[in-house]
Amino acid sequence: MIEFDRFHVSRRLRRTCRNAKFEVTRDLEFAGVIRGCAMAPGRLNQTWLTPEMIEAYIRLHKLGHAHSIEVWYERELAGGVYGVAMGGYLRAESKFFRVRDASKVALVHLVEHLAAAATRC
Repeated sequence: MIEFDRFHVSRRLRRTCRNAKFEVTRDLEFAGVIRGCAMAPGRLNQTWLTPEMIEAYIRLHKLGHAHSIEVWYERELAGGVYGVAMGGYLRAESKFFRVRDASKVALVHLVEHLAAAATRC
């Protein structure tokens, strides 16, 4: 569980989030994020994210229960994080990166989005 007020972002990562290196989107490329998580280095054929599980999560996304944060570098998917939302909670399931810091940037944006949503409640 992440406590928003205790979530620490290093100065270097904060600078990376602020500069224009990455573009960050939400729920635009869920399938790409979950497939990226399944095929990240060291995970191919060694993950619980089987093709059947990926399709089940994609169905959850289409129903509005699974969400993703995508990080783009030079118009290519560079990293991301996905999770399932239920009962006011979001359980982040997995993240991946193809470009250094992309998954960290995704996590920072996810926490900022959730913190902003919590203050609106």
